[in-house]
Amino acid sequence: MSASAGLPGHYVPWLPTSTVNATAALGSARGWIRPDGLPFADTIGVAGGATGLVNGQIYYPPAIDELGAPIGMGLAWGGHQDGSPYPGAPCADWTTNSAGAQSIEGDPNSGSGMWTYGYGSQCNEALSLYCFGTDLSAPVTVAAPTGRRAFLSKGNFDPSTGLTGADSLCQSEAASASLPNASHFLALLATSSASAASRFDLSGANWQRPDGVAMASSVSALVSGQILAAVTQHADGSYIELQGTVWTGATSKDLSAAGTQVSTCDSWTSSAAVDAGPYPSVGVSDQATSEWFYGGGYNCNASWPVYCFEN
Repeated sequence: MSASAGLPGHYVPWLPTSTVNATAALGSARGWIRPDGLPFADTIGVAGGATGLVNGQIYYPPAIDELGAPIGMGLAWGGHQDGSPYPGAPCADWTTNSAGAQSIEGDPNSGSGMWTYGYGSQCNEALSLYCFGTDLSAPVTVAAPTGRRAFLSKGNFDPSTGLTGADSLCQSEAASASLPNASHFLALLATSSASAASRFDLSGANWQRPDGVAMASSVSALVSGQILAAVTQHADGSYIELQGTVWTGATSKDLSAAGTQVSTCDSWTSSAAVDAGPYPSVGVSDQATSEWFYGGGYNCNASWPVYCFEN
């Protein structure tokens, strides 16, 4: 496939076996970029470390094929985040397509470890492969942020504490991480009378994670739900390893749409349990799809992180 797309070099699949970790096939290579030139990951990393491919340090998710076309909602064969297999011999070490055999599939739209460790699967499925170049060992980096920062809070937001509580959480974490303009960070939350976008100056600079990754090509693209990278980084620079739930109050993928009393836990004044759906709206933190902001529902008696954006 790499040859038909005109991509240079030698490529190997990301496929662990019962005796070989998927990272072993990568050798000393580092610095992987997508066919469109956007960086994917710099190093393999060490399991349990702070950085690297196996620790959730993903820049732009592997969401395009060798020709640069979006994968869409397709899935790919994977394994554990550290490259080890699941189960002990996935698909009988890739020798069977029996429905009785199992492996793990990853989500190419994920910006966390779920790109490889997403869901259990049966071996009678036909899925894509992740293909890694092994010829080069050159660092790949992202330019330092030049726009406004955005991050995922480490702490959780209690819906009954209101916008003030959410904003305070964002500003406290920004200050602790010594981010510029810490007092200008606000939570990306819709209310029953206003949209999440209305809380921000949309004529300002584009938003970037602390590592410099821009979530979208422009502010307008972000507002409309067209994102390139997930908000998987905290203010202190650490990365999430797997997906999580985030309060948003959304009623659609469009950040310019107001919420409702139901979608926003009574405009963030209640943490009372909801007996039956529909439930207040949440996003999925590792997704580089519209689900990052509008990904499902959850009960108001739960505390979840929020997205923190610089105004």
